[in-house]
Amino acid sequence: MTILLVTLKILGAALLILLLLLLAALLLPLGLDIRYAAGQWQVQARYALLHFALYPPKSAPQQAASPAREVPKEPAAQKPPPPAAKAEPAQNTQKADKTQSPPPKQPTPPAAKAQAKPEPKPQAGGLPFGIGARLDAALALLQRDPVAFVKCAFGHLGWLGRGAAKSLRLAHVTVFWTVTGQDAAATAVTYGALLGALNTAWALLQQSVRVQADRLWLEPDFTGQQKADRCISLQVRSCAAVLLWLALRFARRLYKEPLWQPEKSKATPHNSRLTA
Repeated sequence: MTILLVTLKILGAALLILLLLLLAALLLPLGLDIRYAAGQWQVQARYALLHFALYPPKSAPQQAASPAREVPKEPAAQKPPPPAAKAEPAQNTQKADKTQSPPPKQPTPPAAKAQAKPEPKPQAGGLPFGIGARLDAALALLQRDPVAFVKCAFGHLGWLGRGAAKSLRLAHVTVFWTVTGQDAAATAVTYGALLGALNTAWALLQQSVRVQADRLWLEPDFTGQQKADRCISLQVRSCAAVLLWLALRFARRLYKEPLWQPEKSKATPHNSRLTA
């Protein structure tokens, strides 16, 4: 009986230590560094002293950086030696030079042409379970209607979610974006509409989380030459427990929100019964 009590005490102490370690791990600060430049998104996580990349996946740069296989070069076909010229009188040598044509080129066999074609590059791996397509749809909604994006991201949070979101801190927010339309009039109209929508979305965001902005700049681009200069960068700071809980709620919202669904999933009907 005493051995059983001692064993239970040891197990209880081990479980208590594990729970305390888990609680300490959840209370440690966790940060996300989000950056958009040159048409690509990059997300890096900072947990205590650890730094690791979350997006893009590691498989994509490894596949892109893998060198293409070298195609072995076939030896060039040797041309047959020209036949020995017969001795002719000096008067007919000029005529022979004019009428003599170079030997025809040998056609390249189809097998060699097939080998000479470059191999298709492997496509970069995306996120599993269709998360990449849904993130693209959410980002497209952010560019098209920022107010709707903010409402979809923070409108579903209850009192617990709003309290957890208050602990978030968005620091060093830098945005440089340009608006380009089909012509000058369309660019001006789109710029005015987007400027008003962004001001409303920024006000809603400030009511939900703490925000520190370094630079917010939106300008019309009538020529379209400044698209490559678009950039977005920000840092998200909070404890690990809050960020993990909000990340799970956001991932669940990706599958539930109709505005964040990819176009293919909207067009395909969901019929589970099959008629004979």
